[in-house]
Amino acid sequence: MKVKGIGSLKSLQKLYYIDANNAEFDMGKELGPLTQLRALGITKLISEDGSSLCGCIEKMKCLESLSVSSTIEEDTIDLESMTCPTEFLRRLYLKGPLRKLPDWITKLQNLTKISIQCSKLGDDPLKVLGILPELVELWIRNEAFVGEQLHFEEGGFPKLKVLDLYDLKGMNSVIIEEGALLVLEKLYLKTPKLQEVPLGIQHLRNLKMLQFMDIPNELMESMDPNGGHNYQIVQHVPSVYFRCEHGEGYNFYRLRKFGWKQV
Repeated sequence: MKVKGIGSLKSLQKLYYIDANNAEFDMGKELGPLTQLRALGITKLISEDGSSLCGCIEKMKCLESLSVSSTIEEDTIDLESMTCPTEFLRRLYLKGPLRKLPDWITKLQNLTKISIQCSKLGDDPLKVLGILPELVELWIRNEAFVGEQLHFEEGGFPKLKVLDLYDLKGMNSVIIEEGALLVLEKLYLKTPKLQEVPLGIQHLRNLKMLQFMDIPNELMESMDPNGGHNYQIVQHVPSVYFRCEHGEGYNFYRLRKFGWKQV
């Protein structure tokens, strides 16, 4: 995409995806005038440009969707200088290392979806995200969290329906307190070091689909209806799937009352 001169399109509403590292791209000059944007996607952001991007975003009072990714794995996304994006922001996608979740995230009272990837957060992000009143979909993927445990506290995520915990290689346990995730319908887990079925999963009475990917075989066997000690805590879920590597592809299994069936 040609980036030079974009700033003259002052009525533009959607802009995907701008290479922030393009030599012809002047962040303040090209993004600053685009105050009518409803959707913005930025790629290859470097830390030094974070403050300039924040200044531009704060002028976009109609912004509903924001996607930001960094240029390299080691380059931190710095969005901390922003007071708060627009109150209308509904979708937020962050891909790249973060020192921490920006403080302004807690002010996004209308946010319905957030995806964080490759962020390498050491602290559990759920304390921050769990208070968002309208959040429906949460993706924590590709080493976004590098700690060992995620803890869903009572009252957290009151409207969340989809939870995707994908490729969290260091995480070995998930705790779900009674009263958390009350309306959750779909849960995806790709956590190769997971040692046990998420503690408290039996509290998720609205859960319709549970999918495990690349978990230890012993954990899969523990959910087998034929003697598996964890079967009783997942039997209320209508659809339970397991994905495992097979050669260059994958095999998929579905939990039935008589055992696992390949699908």
